[in-house]
Amino acid sequence: MAAIIGLIGPHRPEHLESMANRLSHRGATRQLENVNERVSVGAIGGDPGRMIYRTETSMTVASARLYGLRDEPPDAGWHNPAELLHRRFSSQGVAGIAGIDADFAAVICAADASQVIFLRDFFGCRPLFWSVLNDGCIAFASEYKAILALGRFRPSVDRSMLQSLQATKRLPVGRTLLANVRSVTPGATMVEQGSIVAVEPYEALLADVRIHDEETAKKLISTGFREATRRRAGTSGPIGLALSGGIDSISLAFHLRDMFPDREIHTFSAGYDDSDPEVITASQVARQIKAVHHPVHTPPSLVLSSLKKLVWHMEDPTSRSEALQLMRIGEVASGYVNVLLSGQGADGLFAGMPRHRLVGMIERLPLARGALFEILDLTQSGIQPQSLLGKALALMLHRGHIPITPTVLEADPIARPERIKPGRDFLNRMLAATYQGSTFQDIGKFERTFGASGVQYASPFLDVAFAQAAFTIDERLKLKKSTDKYILRNAVSPVVPQEYRFRRKHPQRMRYDSDFAACLDQAADEFLSPAAVRSRRFFTPESIDRLRR
Repeated sequence: MAAIIGLIGPHRPEHLESMANRLSHRGATRQLENVNERVSVGAIGGDPGRMIYRTETSMTVASARLYGLRDEPPDAGWHNPAELLHRRFSSQGVAGIAGIDADFAAVICAADASQVIFLRDFFGCRPLFWSVLNDGCIAFASEYKAILALGRFRPSVDRSMLQSLQATKRLPVGRTLLANVRSVTPGATMVEQGSIVAVEPYEALLADVRIHDEETAKKLISTGFREATRRRAGTSGPIGLALSGGIDSISLAFHLRDMFPDREIHTFSAGYDDSDPEVITASQVARQIKAVHHPVHTPPSLVLSSLKKLVWHMEDPTSRSEALQLMRIGEVASGYVNVLLSGQGADGLFAGMPRHRLVGMIERLPLARGALFEILDLTQSGIQPQSLLGKALALMLHRGHIPITPTVLEADPIARPERIKPGRDFLNRMLAATYQGSTFQDIGKFERTFGASGVQYASPFLDVAFAQAAFTIDERLKLKKSTDKYILRNAVSPVVPQEYRFRRKHPQRMRYDSDFAACLDQAADEFLSPAAVRSRRFFTPESIDRLRR
């Protein structure tokens, strides 16, 4: 686990110490370097010396986990991620850092503070935030709570982003709940005198469908999955895996044992108790691969005991009750492993979510296309249907269980998402167009909850080359015979037993029963009382009361 911080512009060096104290959970040691009165940077982690690279004219600081170089053998900068990122970007720009298979966030700043370059990996696996203070100083950090430690920083809530969070459970890429704090977007962002002067994104993922044969697709997936998994598992030490009852993490479990027959594997699964179907399946898989299994029980009382801690670490709370479970997994795992693998991302590559079936229906039923798009907008953005057919479908499919989104006072309304035109490869085009952004938006649910206990996070489905390969496969091999992720389930068949490949996946969440409701009510009574709601001036008490009912 690691973090980076810095101040570029007028500041006092002791301010960097205040920032570092906020991120002590990300590493046991720190290295703070004051270049001059205008540039100070810091690295926090197990080996902070490898996170800083200095030249006569610049300073680079990086939080990174390197897996390999896609375009050439490892070079002299391999053992210092900061140096590698600096040299590759300086010589080749974004194309150079795109050739690095790594999760990273880095900052290159001129020694005279004239220019700052923010770098971030394709999916935003390593977080990075920045803000311009009132005196023009640029502050950056892996978590923006470090910027909040600066007494001269005055946070300003972005009401439109708060509205977006209510409607979509996400925030647009690059935004936070604070108007004066930005999240660095994937690629390179150049800043001069506190203003963005250039943004260089990576080459976008595209649906380039060339593979229609099932056997060819299976070989492509098998090879890509194994290689991405091998790189992220490392070469030595115990392996940690967040194991659920779904095909994604189950495939990881069996492949890890197949590739590393002699290494110790620790698996962690969360559930309400040992009768949770997810815990039962995970325990069975762990026994078969001879892993050390750790069931993690998540009782309703977590809502009361851990909600404040969760929000503190998440900062922008973009998740549901599974985030409490993931945080508990990280707490338990920290005693055994430094890195937790998971199967996050497979759904977006291989059409594993209910909404992907809806996308398929949009293509097959042109006469109902408008109403079906409205249902998609309702489930993903909270926008209520306007047509009679859309309203009827919403009532039939969801029985009124999707509540009206609470309105944030003085916020801009949620805009209807731009629609991709139906036609050939519609599902694949939808998946490819949204995969990078949706992964970026969701990744904090894992990175932040595990990171709260100093545990790193990785997923082979977030390997860019593997993702690109997935979008060359015909969508009819992804949703086939009423089976989601059909081609993935069959591609892993040489390693994963039949009994697990088509087993039903239950939602990862806490048990939503009367005990859970009572704990939620108790928390709501404290934080969402009419008086508390009025004092914050974000919502009307009436809208919160309607939501609670």
